[in-house]
Amino acid sequence: MSFIDSLAYKLRPYVPFSGLNAWWRVLDKGAKSILDVGCGTGVPMRFFNRQKRFYAVGIDVFEPYIKEAKSNQTHDEYVLCDARGLPFKEKSFDVVLCTEVIEHMEKEQAWRLIQAMEEIARREVIISTPVGVYKQGICDGNPHWEHKSTWEPHELKEKGYQVKGVGLRNLGGEEGLATRIPKPLRFLQYAVYVLVSPVAYFFPKFAGDMVCYKRLGITVKTRYNEMAGEGKYAYPGPAAHASNEIFHFLRPSGLILDLGCGSGRHTAYLIQNELQVIALDISPVQLKRVIQGDRVCGDAVRLPFKSDTFDSLLCSELLEHLEKPELCVNEVHRVLKDGGVACFTTPCLNIPMPILVTLYRRLAGIKLEEGEHMHVFSASDLRNMLMPLFSVVDVRYTKFTALLQYWLRRGYGLDRILSRMTKLFPPLRYLAGAVFIKVMKRNSNLPLRSNTG
Repeated sequence: MSFIDSLAYKLRPYVPFSGLNAWWRVLDKGAKSILDVGCGTGVPMRFFNRQKRFYAVGIDVFEPYIKEAKSNQTHDEYVLCDARGLPFKEKSFDVVLCTEVIEHMEKEQAWRLIQAMEEIARREVIISTPVGVYKQGICDGNPHWEHKSTWEPHELKEKGYQVKGVGLRNLGGEEGLATRIPKPLRFLQYAVYVLVSPVAYFFPKFAGDMVCYKRLGITVKTRYNEMAGEGKYAYPGPAAHASNEIFHFLRPSGLILDLGCGSGRHTAYLIQNELQVIALDISPVQLKRVIQGDRVCGDAVRLPFKSDTFDSLLCSELLEHLEKPELCVNEVHRVLKDGGVACFTTPCLNIPMPILVTLYRRLAGIKLEEGEHMHVFSASDLRNMLMPLFSVVDVRYTKFTALLQYWLRRGYGLDRILSRMTKLFPPLRYLAGAVFIKVMKRNSNLPLRSNTG
């Protein structure tokens, strides 16, 4: 292996939208056990299970691979067997992972394997395979290495799988474009791979490989609750910065409602500033993590409070998750006192994740799961939703460093500077990742949108 190949191999888990990175993205983090079908030398689990968070069983039909995986201690147990006859009971593993296996079988055998994996998995099945023709013969003395079938994204989609792409079609394989690149220029192959993978991720028919996953009766809300209960759920970026920014923007007073409070990061900050706060969230598990203030479990579109109750209200990163956000806006108007102020925050069109996911799913006609981003708002969209019921007091653009979120961990000073500069140079707002809008309640007698249907 050349130096460039070796370096690329070591760095690939950390490249956004690469194969390992894509597998990790779709993996159910609430899982406890994983069956790795066709584990090979254990490359995926070497990356996934570095902290031994999963109980992992690896199976493979080629004994030398099992021996190497054992030497690397990538799994807890190993089974030497053919994937076409899995010796496991129904619902015996949370996740069944099958990477680069089905293309080594005839189509009929592969479909039977997929059905068997769905019976064994309790929560999720993850499959990866090349897209289209990818010729490969016997390698490493492994007679099972030859590719015997080709796969297209629509075949797995028709079986209920979500499909993501990796790399570029026709780049790999024995007859791929990569074989025509001289070794001194091999870095160009990896450069192309890195550049096209973010696009291929959302348009898998152009990808070299596809990552297909099916979640079996586990919703986003369920996984969110489980991770919250284990203390694993974390908001992006230090919470104190976001809370401080919102606090100085809203300047709340009196009785405050933190609507969609999550684990209570903003609630705690407001209470530290000697304010009276009620925290509301639909997740009882999340509410258990709110260690300060009064806690209420409730739905944002049917708030369990009397009209004209609150002096101030915070609705942070919530509207984009609701099927009908206008009904939440109605409720905010109802429970605020006349002259009360509210702050709405939401990711805007410029932030890459999960906005691109939402746009792709809408274009592809894929049903959104409970808890995911169901809407993509621009500042004007949010303003237009709020203006019939509220007076807009201020608008602020922020999270300018969101485009670098995978590498940049600190950039809040730059955020503040760019946020202030948007008033002097408005085109800068198109680089923002989020928008804050502060509003004041006008007349409580205004007609509201219907909360039925």
